[in-house]
Amino acid sequence: MARLHELKIEADFFTPMIQGLKKAEIRYNDREFKTYDLILFTEVNYEMQPKQTRKALTRITHILYDYECTVLVKKHCLISIEVIEHYEVLEPTK
Repeated sequence: MARLHELKIEADFFTPMIQGLKKAEIRYNDREFKTYDLILFTEVNYEMQPKQTRKALTRITHILYDYECTVLVKKHCLISIEVIEHYEVLEPTK
């Protein structure tokens, strides 16, 4: 059964991801990612005013584990993803 992982991603990488230009992510594999799991990425951008958060729901289509590739650091994996949907959330001002 697919699980949902919630992760943060820097703004410089978020935009190319939702544009379909960035289709892979190297991550520390402390969550035991599996093919077909879902990842909800939240953009991290502290400079944006008013405070605005973009999110993207993605699906893992392939995983390359560290033991399959000598280039990856131990306990890391290369995750191939497809974007299912993305949206913006405006946070209320205080």
